[in-house]
Amino acid sequence: MANHTRKLALGAAQFGLEYGISSAGQQITVSDLSEILRVARKYDIGVVDTAAAYGNSEERLGKAGLSGFEVVTKFNHDTNVKSLSAQLAMSLSQLQAKSVYAYISHNANLLISNPVNFDELLRLKSQGLVRKIGYSLYHPYELEQLLKLDMKPDLIQVPFNILDQRFEQYFRELKEMGTEIHVRSLFLQGLFFMETNRLADFFNPVKALLNQLQRAFGDNGKLAAALLQFATSNKFIDKAVFGVHSADQLLANCQLINVEEYKIPIFTDNIPEEIILPYLWPQKN
Repeated sequence: MANHTRKLALGAAQFGLEYGISSAGQQITVSDLSEILRVARKYDIGVVDTAAAYGNSEERLGKAGLSGFEVVTKFNHDTNVKSLSAQLAMSLSQLQAKSVYAYISHNANLLISNPVNFDELLRLKSQGLVRKIGYSLYHPYELEQLLKLDMKPDLIQVPFNILDQRFEQYFRELKEMGTEIHVRSLFLQGLFFMETNRLADFFNPVKALLNQLQRAFGDNGKLAAALLQFATSNKFIDKAVFGVHSADQLLANCQLINVEEYKIPIFTDNIPEEIILPYLWPQKN
């Protein structure tokens, strides 16, 4: 059986923000973070994914210590920072690192509307401050626009889960270009685990599907393992980024994902885009 944990990457949004539909206002303590990183090391999870926009995530990771991890971080538009090099310097300072594995745009428009940013990414790479450059996307048309602008990524991050395989048609082409593929939104910010009677009417289009999925596994731990495995089993995907709220949760995920090969239903029939893209969700549920 494949060692699925080696294809996992630890998402760090919840280390600096109250993150996810099911977080219930939880915020991870410094000691919790250190223990999460310890468990990640034990199970050969070698990548941490963070961003300047994730509150104080970078700073807390730096204090916790990132020995043994490769870091992917993202830049965002900030009117107080004039250049990407200045933003990167700030991130490196907070991470207490001399360089990062990858430095990518938090969204496509930062590059499409200002192509000089990609030139600066190339310069930062040539200076040895980052090993890989690229972008995080939400829509396939963004990828097509960026490739037409000849912005070929070393690393790309896109959403991917049982309700959303919009980018899968590009995976082979990306691999042929030498692009490393990271996927996120494996749990749709915890939506897959929510009791449907607690969800707003906004989610009515998928409540029956969620009920079916939860009945099929009967246990959130096994369901989480199956959702992770759906991504790690894809031969084109290099890393599957996911978040946890405790070391115990991470430990359970790592143990269950390698116990068996899970069969999981894939729902592809007319899932509204506003459901599969959390930034389109109503602020209160």
